[in-house]
Amino acid sequence: MDDAGQVEQKLSFRQLAECFHRAAGLFDTLGVRRGHRVLVTLPRVPQWWIAMLGLTKLGAVPIPGTPLLTAKDIRYRVETAEVSAIITDGEGAAKVEDFEGIRLLVGAERPGWTNFDAGVRDAAPDFDCEPTRSDDPGIIYFTSGTTGPPKMVLHTQASYGLGHRLTGELWLDVKPDDVHWCLTDTGWAKGRLRICHGRPRQV
Repeated sequence: MDDAGQVEQKLSFRQLAECFHRAAGLFDTLGVRRGHRVLVTLPRVPQWWIAMLGLTKLGAVPIPGTPLLTAKDIRYRVETAEVSAIITDGEGAAKVEDFEGIRLLVGAERPGWTNFDAGVRDAAPDFDCEPTRSDDPGIIYFTSGTTGPPKMVLHTQASYGLGHRLTGELWLDVKPDDVHWCLTDTGWAKGRLRICHGRPRQV
C-alpha cells in the first residue's frame, strides 16, 4: 500500500490480455462500436490500461484525459470530439454534466452509470472481433490548449506506436539493453509508453 492508500496490483501480460478481451466484449454489449469515440479519464490504475486496450481491440477510438480536467474541459471534449461514451471514476463522474451517452464507472457505484469492474468480471474472456487496419483511427489526444482552445490530434492504429518507436530510438537514445519507464500523466501522449530492452511496447 502506498502513501495514498492504494494497494499494489500486479497483472501478467496473460491476465491483462484476458481483461481487455473482456472489456472489449463489455463495450460491444453496451453499444460501443468501431469508430466510436470514448473519453477515458482515470488516474494510473489497472482499469485505465484495460479500458484503453479493450477499446483499441474493438476499433473504438479512446480519448485519454487527465483526471485534472474540469467539468468545462470534459464538456468541451465531449462536444468537440462527439464522444459516444465516458469511462471515469467517482471523482470524474461528478464533473460529467448532461451527457446522454454510455457511462462506465470504475471503483464506485452511481445511478445511471454501468459498473466497469463488474462488467469486465462478468464478460466472456474470449470475445473477438474483426482486426483493425493500420490506417484506421486509433487514438485521439487533445493538445494542452496553452495558446488557445485544445485541439484534437488523431493518430491511426500505426502512427501512435511508430511515433514512440522513433522517440525512443532517436530522442531518448534508448539502447537494446535499456529499460525506460515513463511516468507521464494518463492524459498525455507518453502515458501509454513503456520501452523495454530498447523496443517500445504499447501495454
